[in-house]
Parts: sequence; structure tokens; C-alpha cells
Amino acid sequence: MMNVTFNKGAIRKMQEVLTGSNAEGQMVRIMVDHVHGDHAHYGLILSQKTEHDDVVDVGGLEVLVDRRQADWLDGIEVKYLLYPQEGWKITNPKRNNHGDH
Repeated sequence: MMNVTFNKGAIRKMQEVLTGSNAEGQMVRIMVDHVHGDHAHYGLILSQKTEHDDVVDVGGLEVLVDRRQADWLDGIEVKYLLYPQEGWKITNPKRNNHGDH
């Protein structure tokens, strides 16, 4: 099973999103947006489970992770921060990705 972590703020924010009317039947998916060089950029979307997905429980939040992207997603850290600027920070220190550049 892949190691995926969300901070409490990220769990709370995604639970809010999942209660919205547009989220019915959807789950949170962490994904590789694109890869260049030795690192990737990541994203969060709402999606339905596919045959390629594992479901990872992250503090009570079920997150979809595509096994085909396991090399890039194992070790991912998702944070929702209020300071210094409110927003998402998705990194993978295991892949030497410590933030956007």
C-alpha cells in the first residue's frame, strides 16, 4: 500500500468539498498532473474509482491513488495551509519534490 498523508486542514477541506451537490458519488483522487525532469507536479480532483486504483484511508478520508503512478505518488504529502498564504501544498519528499518552483 502506498504511503499518502494529508494534514488535518486538507482532510477537513476535502470533506467539505465532498458534501457539495456536485460531489455525489465522487471520491478524492491524488494524481500526477505532469512530469518533467526528475520531478512531478500533483493535483487533487474528484473522481470515481477505476480498476487501476487503490483506496487509501487518510484520517477517515478515502483517497484514490492510481497504481500506475505509484512511483510518483508513494510518499506524497498533501497540506492545506492558512499561513503564509491560504491554499494547497502537495509535495513528495521521497521523490525530492519539496514544493513548486
